[in-house]
Amino acid sequence: VNGMAITSSTNRITDAIAGTTLELLTTTNGTANLDFSRDTSTIKAKIEALVTAYNDANSMLTTVYDPKSMVETYGGSLAGDSMVNTVRTIMREMVFTDSDSPSGGLTNMRDLGISVDKVGTMTFDTAKFDSVFTSQFDHVVTLLTGNTEGLSAFSTQNAGAAGASIRKLNTVLSSTGILSSQTTSI
Repeated sequence: VNGMAITSSTNRITDAIAGTTLELLTTTNGTANLDFSRDTSTIKAKIEALVTAYNDANSMLTTVYDPKSMVETYGGSLAGDSMVNTVRTIMREMVFTDSDSPSGGLTNMRDLGISVDKVGTMTFDTAKFDSVFTSQFDHVVTLLTGNTEGLSAFSTQNAGAAGASIRKLNTVLSSTGILSSQTTSI
């Protein structure tokens, strides 16, 4: 089979197949074997970043809500304000509401190893994630994305857990969202 000639200054080729990196290990005459494996590190790092951001936001909300907080400038600044609990609820819903694209028995982020303990701290069970990601890759993609990408903010198409979270976040942060309304009324 005649193919397209590709050259690279290293043994890694990143532009031959979209979304794929080819690592050339040895030279051969005639035929070549390709081994494909999924790189879970990128999505795992993004989920870990989500967990960190969630916990940081939750900690900040605790600080501004606590009337006894000694944190300078903003500690206790929203003591008793119901908006704090509303934002906490929205954050939790963004992560734990069932996906509009459940697949293969996976319904929400809990099925990927994300949980919240009784004090509100989010954790990520990487062993559970690795197991599910390896054995049910296609279902994980469907759960998270609804097998879509690049949907507009106005699309009503199922967008998976990630797409639904982005829509909810856009609604909250919009110029007519609850945070803007609360800021205006204050």
